Amino acid sequence: MSRRPSEGILQTPEPMVWPRSVRSYSGHFLTIFFIGACGLATMQTGIALAQGISLPDLTPTPITVNDTNHPGSGPPLQIGSTVHFDSGIANLGDTGTQVFNVKWLVDGQDVTPPAYGSHAGIPAHTTVPNGNSQFDWIPTTPGAHTITFIVDVDNHVAESNESNNVTSVKVTAAPTQEIASSLI
Repeated sequence: MSRRPSEGILQTPEPMVWPRSVRSYSGHFLTIFFIGACGLATMQTGIALAQGISLPDLTPTPITVNDTNHPGSGPPLQIGSTVHFDSGIANLGDTGTQVFNVKWLVDGQDVTPPAYGSHAGIPAHTTVPNGNSQFDWIPTTPGAHTITFIVDVDNHVAESNESNNVTSVKVTAAPTQEIASSLI
Protein backbone atom coordinates (compact mmCIF):
# COMPACT_ATOMS: atom_id res chain seq x y z
CA MET A 1 0.00 0.00 0.00
CA SER A 2 1.42 3.38 -0.98
CA ARG A 3 0.58 6.55 0.93
CA ARG A 4 1.38 10.17 0.22
CA PRO A 5 4.38 11.68 2.08
CA SER A 6 1.98 14.02 3.88
CA GLU A 7 0.53 10.96 5.58
CA GLY A 8 3.93 10.05 6.99
CA ILE A 9 4.74 7.23 4.53
CA LEU A 10 7.19 7.32 1.60
CA GLN A 11 7.61 4.66 -1.08
CA THR A 12 10.83 4.68 -3.12
CA PRO A 13 11.48 2.66 -6.29
CA GLU A 14 15.31 2.85 -5.96
CA PRO A 15 17.34 1.06 -3.29
CA MET A 16 18.33 3.31 -0.40
CA VAL A 17 20.72 3.08 2.53
CA TRP A 18 18.87 3.33 5.87
CA PRO A 19 18.53 5.51 7.86
CA ARG A 20 18.83 8.28 5.30
CA SER A 21 18.58 12.06 5.77
CA VAL A 22 17.14 14.23 3.03
CA ARG A 23 16.65 17.99 2.81
CA SER A 24 13.03 19.14 2.59
CA TYR A 25 11.85 22.06 0.47
CA SER A 26 11.92 24.26 3.60
CA GLY A 27 15.61 23.44 4.14
CA HIS A 28 15.16 21.17 7.17
CA PHE A 29 16.60 17.66 7.24
CA LEU A 30 14.23 14.73 7.61
CA THR A 31 15.49 11.35 8.82
CA ILE A 32 13.86 8.38 7.11
CA PHE A 33 13.88 4.95 8.76
CA PHE A 34 13.27 1.67 6.95
CA ILE A 35 10.27 -0.22 8.39
CA GLY A 36 9.29 -2.82 5.82
CA ALA A 37 9.91 -4.54 2.49
CA CYS A 38 9.78 -2.93 -0.95
CA GLY A 39 11.35 0.35 0.13
CA LEU A 40 8.50 1.37 2.43
CA ALA A 41 9.76 3.83 5.01
CA THR A 42 8.42 6.23 7.58
CA MET A 43 9.50 9.83 7.89
CA GLN A 44 10.21 10.69 11.51
CA THR A 45 9.18 14.34 11.14
CA GLY A 46 6.19 13.46 8.93
CA ILE A 47 4.67 11.12 11.52
CA ALA A 48 4.87 13.75 14.25
CA LEU A 49 3.10 16.28 12.07
CA ALA A 50 0.50 13.77 10.86
CA GLN A 51 -0.40 12.85 14.45
CA GLY A 52 -0.76 16.51 15.46
CA ILE A 53 2.24 16.56 17.79
CA SER A 54 3.78 20.01 17.59
CA LEU A 55 7.43 20.88 17.33
CA PRO A 56 9.36 22.93 19.89
CA ASP A 57 8.89 26.71 19.76
CA LEU A 58 11.78 28.65 21.27
CA THR A 59 11.33 32.33 22.07
CA PRO A 60 13.34 34.75 24.22
CA THR A 61 11.79 36.53 27.18
CA PRO A 62 12.02 40.35 27.34
CA ILE A 63 15.53 41.68 27.87
CA THR A 64 16.34 43.28 31.22
CA VAL A 65 19.03 45.96 31.54
CA ASN A 66 21.07 46.03 34.76
CA ASP A 67 18.43 43.75 36.34
CA THR A 68 15.49 46.08 35.56
CA ASN A 69 12.80 46.10 32.91
CA HIS A 70 14.43 49.00 31.11
CA PRO A 71 12.99 49.37 27.60
CA GLY A 72 13.38 53.08 26.91
CA SER A 73 13.04 54.23 30.52
CA GLY A 74 15.55 55.40 33.06
CA PRO A 75 18.68 57.49 32.73
CA PRO A 76 21.10 56.93 29.84
CA LEU A 77 23.78 54.29 30.25
CA GLN A 78 27.22 55.61 31.10
CA ILE A 79 29.93 55.31 28.46
CA GLY A 80 32.79 53.22 29.83
CA SER A 81 30.64 51.42 32.43
CA THR A 82 29.60 47.78 32.15
CA VAL A 83 25.93 47.19 31.35
CA HIS A 84 24.35 43.78 32.09
CA PHE A 85 21.67 42.43 29.74
CA ASP A 86 19.69 39.29 30.50
CA SER A 87 16.95 37.29 28.80
CA GLY A 88 15.42 33.92 29.49
CA ILE A 89 14.24 31.42 26.91
CA ALA A 90 10.80 29.82 26.73
CA ASN A 91 9.84 26.68 24.83
CA LEU A 92 6.17 27.18 23.98
CA GLY A 93 5.97 23.89 22.04
CA ASP A 94 4.91 20.38 23.02
CA THR A 95 8.39 18.90 22.45
CA GLY A 96 11.67 19.51 24.27
CA THR A 97 14.84 20.56 22.47
CA GLN A 98 18.43 19.47 22.31
CA VAL A 99 21.32 21.92 22.77
CA PHE A 100 21.12 25.00 20.52
CA ASN A 101 23.13 28.21 20.05
CA VAL A 102 22.36 31.76 21.13
CA LYS A 103 23.85 35.10 20.09
CA TRP A 104 23.85 38.76 21.19
CA LEU A 105 24.30 41.67 18.76
CA VAL A 106 24.87 45.39 19.29
CA ASP A 107 23.37 47.59 16.56
CA GLY A 108 22.95 44.49 14.38
CA GLN A 109 26.65 43.61 14.52
CA ASP A 110 28.70 40.92 16.23
CA VAL A 111 30.66 42.12 19.22
CA THR A 112 34.27 41.42 20.18
CA PRO A 113 34.72 38.96 21.74
CA PRO A 114 31.73 37.22 20.15
CA ALA A 115 28.65 36.90 22.37
CA TYR A 116 27.80 33.48 20.89
CA GLY A 117 27.50 30.11 22.56
CA SER A 118 25.50 27.01 23.31
CA HIS A 119 22.44 26.75 25.52
CA ALA A 120 21.18 23.57 27.16
CA GLY A 121 18.03 22.00 25.75
CA ILE A 122 14.70 23.18 27.12
CA PRO A 123 11.78 20.86 27.99
CA ALA A 124 8.34 21.45 26.48
CA HIS A 125 6.22 24.23 28.04
CA THR A 126 9.15 25.49 30.13
CA THR A 127 10.81 28.88 30.60
CA VAL A 128 14.46 28.90 31.63
CA PRO A 129 15.31 32.31 33.12
CA ASN A 130 19.03 31.60 33.32
CA GLY A 131 21.63 29.66 31.41
CA ASN A 132 23.81 31.09 28.69
CA SER A 133 21.48 34.04 28.08
CA GLN A 134 23.32 36.97 29.68
CA PHE A 135 25.54 39.58 28.04
CA ASP A 136 27.78 42.30 29.48
CA TRP A 137 28.66 45.28 27.27
CA ILE A 138 30.63 48.48 27.76
CA PRO A 139 29.28 51.32 25.59
CA THR A 140 32.03 53.31 23.89
CA THR A 141 29.98 55.67 21.70
CA PRO A 142 27.16 58.00 22.76
CA GLY A 143 23.67 57.75 21.34
CA ALA A 144 20.98 55.15 20.80
CA HIS A 145 21.93 51.48 20.51
CA THR A 146 19.88 48.35 19.83
CA ILE A 147 20.81 45.21 21.77
CA THR A 148 19.48 42.00 20.19
CA PHE A 149 19.26 38.46 21.58
CA ILE A 150 18.73 35.55 19.15
CA VAL A 151 17.86 31.98 20.22
CA ASP A 152 18.59 28.99 17.96
CA VAL A 153 20.66 31.37 15.84
CA ASP A 154 21.95 28.49 13.64
CA ASN A 155 18.48 26.92 13.16
CA HIS A 156 19.53 23.57 14.64
CA VAL A 157 16.07 23.09 16.17
CA ALA A 158 13.13 22.58 13.79
CA GLU A 159 10.40 24.75 15.33
CA SER A 160 6.71 25.33 14.80
CA ASN A 161 7.41 29.09 14.66
CA GLU A 162 10.84 30.24 13.46
CA SER A 163 9.82 33.92 13.39
CA ASN A 164 9.81 34.53 17.18
CA ASN A 165 13.46 33.74 17.97
CA VAL A 166 14.61 37.37 18.34
CA THR A 167 14.07 40.12 20.88
CA SER A 168 15.66 43.56 21.11
CA VAL A 169 15.88 46.51 23.48
CA LYS A 170 16.88 50.09 22.68
CA VAL A 171 19.19 51.88 25.09
CA THR A 172 20.93 55.25 25.10
CA ALA A 173 24.55 55.79 26.12
CA ALA A 174 25.80 59.20 27.24
CA PRO A 175 29.07 60.64 28.55
CA THR A 176 29.27 61.07 32.32
CA GLN A 177 28.46 64.82 32.33
CA GLU A 178 25.21 64.24 30.31
CA ILE A 179 24.09 61.66 32.83
CA ALA A 180 24.71 64.02 35.72
CA SER A 181 22.80 66.88 34.06
CA SER A 182 19.84 64.63 33.15
CA LEU A 183 19.36 63.74 36.82
CA ILE A 184 19.07 67.39 37.98
